[in-house]
Amino acid sequence: MWLQDSEAAAKFRQRGFLLVADLASVFLFSGIIFGWAPLSAMLVDEGFYSHQCVGEPAPCDAQANSLNLAFTIGSTAVSFLSIPAGMLVDKFGPAVGTVVAAVLEISGLIGIAVCEDVNRETGFDLFLVSFTMISVGGAFTMFNAYSAPFLFKSSMNVVIELTACLFDGSCIIFTFFKMAYDAGVPFSTLWWFFVGLAGGVYALLILAWIVNAKELKESRAVDNTPPAEEEAKSPHADSLPSKPLLEQVRTLEFVAVCLYAAIQVPRSNLYLGSVDLTNREYALLYDWPDVDRVISIIGLIIPLGFAAVPFIEASIHYLDLIGTFLVCSALGLLYNFLQLVPAQSAQLLGAVVFAAFRAFLFSILAAFNGATFGPTSMGSIMGLCMFVSSIVNLGQAPNAPCR
Repeated sequence: MWLQDSEAAAKFRQRGFLLVADLASVFLFSGIIFGWAPLSAMLVDEGFYSHQCVGEPAPCDAQANSLNLAFTIGSTAVSFLSIPAGMLVDKFGPAVGTVVAAVLEISGLIGIAVCEDVNRETGFDLFLVSFTMISVGGAFTMFNAYSAPFLFKSSMNVVIELTACLFDGSCIIFTFFKMAYDAGVPFSTLWWFFVGLAGGVYALLILAWIVNAKELKESRAVDNTPPAEEEAKSPHADSLPSKPLLEQVRTLEFVAVCLYAAIQVPRSNLYLGSVDLTNREYALLYDWPDVDRVISIIGLIIPLGFAAVPFIEASIHYLDLIGTFLVCSALGLLYNFLQLVPAQSAQLLGAVVFAAFRAFLFSILAAFNGATFGPTSMGSIMGLCMFVSSIVNLGQAPNAPCR
């Protein structure tokens, strides 16, 4: 009995170690590129691409265009590489995926720390390459994290919700950078500190996956081989997690969740791209005071969707997955209504509702896909959903990063 208790305690510590390292990596690195606004302001202050302002003082249009091009290419790479990232994790496991994420992320961070000097001396656009690398590294970090919830069967949905919300909240990282920068911390010091932090976090995460290799294998042990004749009629043989990916994507369940993502994810991005424009237009029409302060508060509210995790868990528990999809849709309608109300209080309340909606959205997508399609194809299914939604997203404007 004592031996069994010791083994159970050791497994609990191992999984706890993995959970902390996994969630830390998601928050610190997975979606940081979407905090582009404060990063862009720092880059302008540091004179990135200022050598392109020929005959005019910086900042100039040429400088802004080069910076915006870097964000466009980086964010597009995240969307278009989501499928291979998910498939790589499904095939080789999150330990290998974490190594790939670490190499991309750390290399990209180092590149940004030194890129302006390289650009001036050689003319090579190292910032564009480096920013794209941290974008793709963040995508790999997120898809690796989808493997962790399956190690926590009794609280799988909670871990999925935390993962999704921390990805969404990671866009606040560059806001912290900007605050430290404005307080006098040198730009290069910020980046070299973050390089060291990334090295430590990814090293711990790789170690955590190695330590939990046996538990990971057990969590992914879904039988994808043809069942024996005597088992052909068993419920497990007919379940979607036991089917290969090509059969899963030909089901009504996949079409439905992919269509939901294709509508709701671009819709949420449209809010991010239009919220500043909406508030500034209202400020002109209705003579609002301190509109910049309102926009800044909204920018701080949006990444705090993780506060909705208890409500998401309660919704899934009492209303099941389909009911939670309906709650998510209702929240979407509510923030749309509030955005149409020309009052500052309504806009602030709308930002709160939108933060909850976005948390519900990414949480329910991941929870549904995990429960429906299983651990062996979770990354691929999520990658396909994100890829399809990105195609729709390209057709709308405005579309801007988190502020």
